[in-house]
Amino acid sequence: VTRLRFLNKTPLVVSGARAAYEVLVEKARSFEKSPGLRLLLYYLAGDGLFTSEGELWRRQRRLLAPLFQPAQIERYAAALRDVIVGLAPVLARWESLAARGPELRVDDFAPTEADRAVLTAALARAKEDAGAEAAGDDEAGAMTDKQVRDEATTLFVAGHETTATSLAWSFY
Repeated sequence: VTRLRFLNKTPLVVSGARAAYEVLVEKARSFEKSPGLRLLLYYLAGDGLFTSEGELWRRQRRLLAPLFQPAQIERYAAALRDVIVGLAPVLARWESLAARGPELRVDDFAPTEADRAVLTAALARAKEDAGAEAAGDDEAGAMTDKQVRDEATTLFVAGHETTATSLAWSFY
């Protein structure tokens, strides 16, 4: 455990499997996510696992955990392929924007209504293909379409960040 000084806060950095288990599992209710980071990520990922706290976080975690079992992940391969194919027009538009050169505006890459429609249809298909498990059990209830979108965005951001960090360390 390392104690840092940042502005007038004292965050702790935890490393090591035992310490991480203690913070994330045994004493999870004693810790909260950074309000600043939560606010920043909320605009990107909505109410996903990154940004939610308390009962919403526990509910979403219960709904999502079974979906990451190896047998479930194998079931998603075909649905994910279809989602990726469905997103091809969005990615093609982004590629054409990027080809214009360095004179780009950030809002050039903001989702259009057509992009949102493609994403909504792709998520509906993925949710349908995932079956009852993705909809949740009777105790936890089903996720709304907004929650499914927020969790999908959260997973996309997490995958992007993980890949970027791995590449950065590899090139270092």
